[in-house]
Amino acid sequence: MRSKLDTPPAIAAMVVIVVVGAMFFLLMPMYIGALADFAKFDNEQIGYLTFFELIGVAFASLSSLYWIRRVDWRYMVAFACIGLMVANGLSLLDHRFEWLAVVRAFAGISEGTLLCIAYAALGDTTEVDRNFGYSVIAQILVPVIFYVMLPDWFELFGLNAIFGVQIVCAALALISVVSIPARGIQRVVEVSILDAGPFPIIGLLATVMFFVGVAAVWGFLERIGAAEGFSAQDIANVLAISLVASVFGAVVASVLGVRYTRHWPMVVALVIQLIALTLLVEGMSLLAYAVAIIVYSLGWNLWMPYQLSAISRVDRSGRIMGVVPLAQSFGVSLGPLIAGQLLSGESYSVINWMGAIFGILSLVLFIPVCIAGYRVSPVSTGRDKEVPI
Repeated sequence: MRSKLDTPPAIAAMVVIVVVGAMFFLLMPMYIGALADFAKFDNEQIGYLTFFELIGVAFASLSSLYWIRRVDWRYMVAFACIGLMVANGLSLLDHRFEWLAVVRAFAGISEGTLLCIAYAALGDTTEVDRNFGYSVIAQILVPVIFYVMLPDWFELFGLNAIFGVQIVCAALALISVVSIPARGIQRVVEVSILDAGPFPIIGLLATVMFFVGVAAVWGFLERIGAAEGFSAQDIANVLAISLVASVFGAVVASVLGVRYTRHWPMVVALVIQLIALTLLVEGMSLLAYAVAIIVYSLGWNLWMPYQLSAISRVDRSGRIMGVVPLAQSFGVSLGPLIAGQLLSGESYSVINWMGAIFGILSLVLFIPVCIAGYRVSPVSTGRDKEVPI
């Protein structure tokens, strides 16, 4: 018998919440470009602003170790959506660095709360690989509209365009509260985080590594294109096309599931990313720039569902999935921050090296996590065993 979490309305609601919670990261290239062009912040200030917002995400995620299995998820989602609307409303009022640093940290708390609940709920579903694949597909397709429209909106509203988008998205997510279950599955045997073994922690560390590299690349793609002399609209169109094309990666993950294990698709995904990074070089044409971004987006969107489901499968405590946004936000905050410190002159080659090195480190850590997750005790999770292939 299916649980309430496995119903289509519940899965759809969780997917919506994931998209809204991750919207800051999904629009990061345009956001960073707007901070530079309209607020006139330098690379170091931009790095700090993204860091402060993601510190808010990290705080919500870390605190979820206590509340994720205790509270009514519907109320928490409602509070987070309202909080996100308020934080973005305050962001409209003042664009000073100090003001935004504080306000965006509060926005991050709401974003992190949404991600914690969505990941925990999707991790409790029966078809976890497929459902995480759906969430990644939605995160790809929804921002496409904004990438096409934002250049014109920036001309009309400046930096406020990005905050207005997030207000509307949070309002729409508030509607999904009616389809959210109050809680996840009940564990037959309660397992503490400390007794869950080393693999969930290794998975979280690997997630940090992965997102440091991806955020460094993804966050500065707009700046790389601008340095090559491409127009803002051309860059936005390329980013939108890359997101549409990269749906294929998430679809493949949803269709294949664990038919060929989890770690081998992740190996393929990383190879795809490395190939893309070799194409992202100075003096490239607009076509080469587009191909590089499309290939890179395809690779990391093939990777993501397997990353999430691998951690879910070794999460015997039922609480680690709530900490995944902490690992993601820590990596995403460190990526632009480190890149902002290392970038010098007009060269962006350090971005390529960061994407490659941190991607390889993440894969090395994830392989044992994937292998450990192929057999899962149904006593502790309520799910069937997986047999390694």
